Amino acid sequence: MRTVEQMAEGDTAQFAVASASELELVRRWCQKTGNTLVSTLMVEQDTGHVTVCRGRPRNPGSMIPADRMPGARLWLYTNFHCNLACDYCCVASSPKTDPRLLGIDNIQALVTEAADWGVKELYLTGGEPFLLPDIDVIVRACVDRLPTTLLTNGMLFRGHGLRKLQAMPRQGFALQISVDSPTPEVHDSHRGVGSWKRALAGIRIALDEGFTVRVAATISAHDDPALDQLHALFDGLGIPRADQVIRPIALQGVAEEGSHSRANR
Repeated sequence: MRTVEQMAEGDTAQFAVASASELELVRRWCQKTGNTLVSTLMVEQDTGHVTVCRGRPRNPGSMIPADRMPGARLWLYTNFHCNLACDYCCVASSPKTDPRLLGIDNIQALVTEAADWGVKELYLTGGEPFLLPDIDVIVRACVDRLPTTLLTNGMLFRGHGLRKLQAMPRQGFALQISVDSPTPEVHDSHRGVGSWKRALAGIRIALDEGFTVRVAATISAHDDPALDQLHALFDGLGIPRADQVIRPIALQGVAEEGSHSRANR
């Protein structure tokens, strides 16, 4: 590693490694000395080479190979508290959850960096973003840079929430609201009594205000009987088929038996 110490800041060098333990030594050395392990290429199981950068690059994106650049979408959790406590929420949001606010300054910095790196669209989620007093300002800041979709349960479009909704841009922006079933029973069993009815009311309000609205639902399989009923419900609301995001539960692993879990809002 003496070669690296003699290089100019930002220069890179490639070194051979003969084992996984040598690779781990290089990784630890970089962490300890403030240098950067840019990439590794193992030709066989235990041999290959590594590329090391002197110091820390000012623009980390410049050190990422083209085939490893970030994806086309950036998801931002604006907050973690919510007016609901859905039993399958992947981040355990509820009215009692620590808000953990990302904040407008952090969001603007992340969105600017994402746009510079080639990200094509933004998704804002939570928690429930409409609990934030400045969610309209956040949305405008995002839409100014990239097309943006905001995930919401659609239940807070009244009073201050409605005024915040009305202040949001219509172009380059969409609201995504989940409806878990074509009738209240399944939806309400996961989200709370009355939530299905209020979600549909929120969809109607957003449509009346001129917003693009996507609806998301997760069904058990492609041949689930609920599929046709969901399409009929969403068609009746005036949601184009292209904005009806109906997905079967994704099954992973090799077990013959197991349990299903949901992942939409």
